[in-house]
Amino acid sequence: MTQVAVDVQEYFRNNPRERAAVLARNDEAFFLSLCRIRNFQTGQELAFHERPIQTELREAISKHKLVVGLKARELGWTWELALHSLWEAWRYAPYQCIYFCQREDNAFDFIGRIRWAHSKLPPQIGYPPETASKSQHSFKIRDGEGNESEILAFPSVPSAVQTWHPRRIIADEWGLIEDPVLPAVMGAIGLDGYFIGLGTAEGLDNEHAKIYTSCRDGYPERYAPKGRKFVHVFGSWRDHPGFIDEQGRPLRPSAGTKKDTERMYPGDDREAFALTAPGEPVYPEFRAELHVAKENIKAEPGRPLLRGWDFGNTPGCVVCQINSRGQVCVLRQFQVTEPGIFDFGEHVKTECNLEWPDAIWIDYGDPSGAARRETDARSCFDILRNDLGIAIKPGKSQWTPRREAVARRLSKLVDGEPQLMVSPRCELLIQGFAGMYHFSKQKADEALESYRERRYAMERSRG
Repeated sequence: MTQVAVDVQEYFRNNPRERAAVLARNDEAFFLSLCRIRNFQTGQELAFHERPIQTELREAISKHKLVVGLKARELGWTWELALHSLWEAWRYAPYQCIYFCQREDNAFDFIGRIRWAHSKLPPQIGYPPETASKSQHSFKIRDGEGNESEILAFPSVPSAVQTWHPRRIIADEWGLIEDPVLPAVMGAIGLDGYFIGLGTAEGLDNEHAKIYTSCRDGYPERYAPKGRKFVHVFGSWRDHPGFIDEQGRPLRPSAGTKKDTERMYPGDDREAFALTAPGEPVYPEFRAELHVAKENIKAEPGRPLLRGWDFGNTPGCVVCQINSRGQVCVLRQFQVTEPGIFDFGEHVKTECNLEWPDAIWIDYGDPSGAARRETDARSCFDILRNDLGIAIKPGKSQWTPRREAVARRLSKLVDGEPQLMVSPRCELLIQGFAGMYHFSKQKADEALESYRERRYAMERSRG
């Protein structure tokens, strides 16, 4: 074996072209190091150098069968996918890849990138030439052994994959593709194929968002076929080295409005999805990178804990503490869909006693909890007080003071830190602050209009 290895090395020393060809076909990183890319708007050409987030994406889609990604604009993921497909067409010939997208010009762009990168490959690696028949929708090659590979790209027509059985299917800007993609994809790739779905945040009511958020929140198998699971990849705007200000500090680019900016250039994936909800966010003062603690916040011993209760079809409760520095710290949240108020209250009380057995509790609640039910003439306050020993003080009923009490703390600092901090375990609350708490487009009451006027005046004063 040793002698054979020595002979092979000697052969490659004497035949560098063959060595380059073998390396390029079998080592994707080496192949990518030989590629060139182009900015089609400026015409600038440059060598392709993988950024860490591009490497992370490539390794994920090479290793795992099902991958879902949330991307920032300009991370170079489209080029990464184009070059990856170009390499796979050679490495795994005969091979087929299908690229779904939103519009026909997106399809033409993807094939155009592949065709251009192919034309710039160094001839010594021996990459097969493109076949004579050229199409804006496809790229075909045939190797020396007669194996044919094809990369197809077109606006989403998922039913079309029924006639093919590709090794890989890519859905780009998945959240904007109107037709259901996943059922067709799973039927086409079978057990051996690979699927990668990418997109920026486009609300929560689409395939991309549902699969990404379920995967991120610990349920990667929820939308996958039985026995399989998705792997998620997140690319923040911070992963782009070019976004810096004049002082060399990271600077998120603007896409116009706050919603568009944080959708197209997300710094936090929960923030990105939350801000695509319809209507204006109730708390535009909230910034996930500022108001969410890096680690779960621990309660300070000897200081009382506050519980805030909300009622309705999805009753909720948050546990807070005002620490010795005057910060309001949200430690934990509870929320269950449609339980009885007694069951919910018992669950909250049990969990709180387990985590903070010696705490002094002060409870506040939504004033609506004092309304008596028609069935037994008892209110939520009555049930919690009489059955569980939880005495609740009603909070303010007016909307504006309630919003302003929170907004004021979001806007103030205590020793250089926000006056309101949220523990990262409070995921639903974070999403709510980030934009899931939003005004209905139809709502136009006096308090809302007054709030909007103050907000716009503040924005105008900032320039």
